[in-house]
Amino acid sequence: MESKKLSKRKIKKTTNPSYECKIYIVGWDEKNSKMLKYSSLLKYIKKFQANHRPMIDVRIERTKYLHGLDYSEVGHVVSAINHPKIQIDSAVRPENIKAFLHELAKKILIHFNQRIITVVDDYETTMYEQEI
Repeated sequence: MESKKLSKRKIKKTTNPSYECKIYIVGWDEKNSKMLKYSSLLKYIKKFQANHRPMIDVRIERTKYLHGLDYSEVGHVVSAINHPKIQIDSAVRPENIKAFLHELAKKILIHFNQRIITVVDDYETTMYEQEI
């Protein structure tokens, strides 16, 4: 019976050209020699989003960077995609997603005392670097 009800539902399909941009952040505050708190990063990004137009939705996840047996470091990845749901705002296009994440990356670099931060999209990898 449940199967018949589900099969009668109308399903709408919407697509966009695929695009994703990501910021790779190391979990270490170089100036203060302490771990970057996930909650602090979330709060900072929310504030940045609130003051930015168009609004760009992001996903934040914890990650771990490995380099063989001798190196392991925790960090975070912030990403945004060209999601069909947000096309109601025609200003949300790949070039705006990219500009938003590059601007956010530079702000995070400075605010959280990162030595290096990397932005990756479908076409290029950009590294921002500062001396601490």
